Amino acid sequence: MPPAIDVAYFNLVNDPYDVEKVRLWEAYKRRDKEIDNMKVDRASVFAYLISKMSMESLDEIQGHKDWKSIDLE
Repeated sequence: MPPAIDVAYFNLVNDPYDVEKVRLWEAYKRRDKEIDNMKVDRASVFAYLISKMSMESLDEIQGHKDWKSIDLE
């Protein structure tokens, strides 16, 4: 996950033209977009990692108690 937005970097108290508020809003939008992109890319990254594993490692992982729930995601 990308780091949370630190509101302390934005001076919302002294912001008569709402410039800082808009900057904060844009920062949240960028973070949300990055999270959405990570969700979209998750399946292809998972498939890539599985394809690079040795058969022994893959057998070991598939034997894990949580494999069925991981495989369905």
